[in-house]
Amino acid sequence: MKRLLALLVAGASTVGLTALAGPPAQAATGCRAEYRVTSQWEGGFQAGVKITNLGDAVDGWTLGFTMPDAGQKVVQGWNATWSQTGSTVTARGVDWNRTLATGASADLGFVGSFTGANPAPTSFTLNGVTCTGSVTDPPTDPPTDPPATGTPVAVNGQLRVCGVHLCNQYDRPVQLRGMSTHGIQWFGQCYDDASLDALANDWKSDLFRVAMYVQEEGYETDPAGFTGRVNSLVDMAEERGMYAIIDFHTLTPGDPNFNRSSLGVSDGSDESEVVADPVNATNIMYAFHFYAATHKDNYRATLSRAAARLPLFVSEFGTVSATGGGAVDRTSSVAWLDLLDRLKIGYANWTYSDAPEGSAAFRPGTCGGTDYSSSGVLTESGALIKSRISTADQFPTS
Repeated sequence: MKRLLALLVAGASTVGLTALAGPPAQAATGCRAEYRVTSQWEGGFQAGVKITNLGDAVDGWTLGFTMPDAGQKVVQGWNATWSQTGSTVTARGVDWNRTLATGASADLGFVGSFTGANPAPTSFTLNGVTCTGSVTDPPTDPPTDPPATGTPVAVNGQLRVCGVHLCNQYDRPVQLRGMSTHGIQWFGQCYDDASLDALANDWKSDLFRVAMYVQEEGYETDPAGFTGRVNSLVDMAEERGMYAIIDFHTLTPGDPNFNRSSLGVSDGSDESEVVADPVNATNIMYAFHFYAATHKDNYRATLSRAAARLPLFVSEFGTVSATGGGAVDRTSSVAWLDLLDRLKIGYANWTYSDAPEGSAAFRPGTCGGTDYSSSGVLTESGALIKSRISTADQFPTS
């Protein structure tokens, strides 16, 4: 049975970050809090908090801390239910991380605003008990899952949306990282056994996105032929243990709704319209696209806020400009990838092809050969993305 990750550009049910009812929270007897600002811009910042339980196991927890400056406010957060009264901030565990064993940790994050200084918060507590463990203490490694073995599909099984995350068969959030084809009507020679072997085994890709254009010599010219080709590529991905995304690609003229994209920020708006009126459906995600040389801090801030309320998947992004060409913006690309990693948002890079454009992973003439991995065939973009997605996945199994 094929396991397909179906993504729709316009819609997902919004499941709030509200903790499920359960046993009353228990007292903790010690904790350690690690706070870090991961990015900052004029009037705003993104921060992460790692809380480690050094006392007895708890089932249900609340983290508290104090903002030192009156101008510091939590705008949106993730991996917890966040609130702020005056200078006091609280974050309550959600259903999938409400239990903290002795030595276990929870990683939280939020987007904040500030008007004056932006000093680090103080007075961290866990269930009302002051966190006395210092961030300079010798680390106490929490119990962790053993390294997952097997392909991404074998480890994670059937996927579903849980809250604002994509979750695996163990009901744990996962991040899938991979590559997108170019138009299969133009670059079909790039997608054969050799290239998909390389993608699965050398690139360590979790997913393979198949871009099937509707117009531009695409599906409408041969519906049966393109359907067969897509099905074949899905089979090839599944045989190698990768998930498949089928992209029903509309570009020119592009409707529906003529290029509505990027949570409204491309139109001078923001995510509020989508958050206020989500599509009434379940088990689907909002797709987000960006190109690193064009879309920068304001897009990252919008994504960060939206990620606390909406299930998001970056089904296409590039390291270059929105035209698909130009030079690689390494600084912006790394900032985007670091953000997606922190938020556990999956992604597919444009493109696994040898197109004559800056976004292509391969140098022209590579496709149809046998080498899809060495430095001799990779472009600057290809080398950067391969180095990111080939790092070991951290798929939770319990």
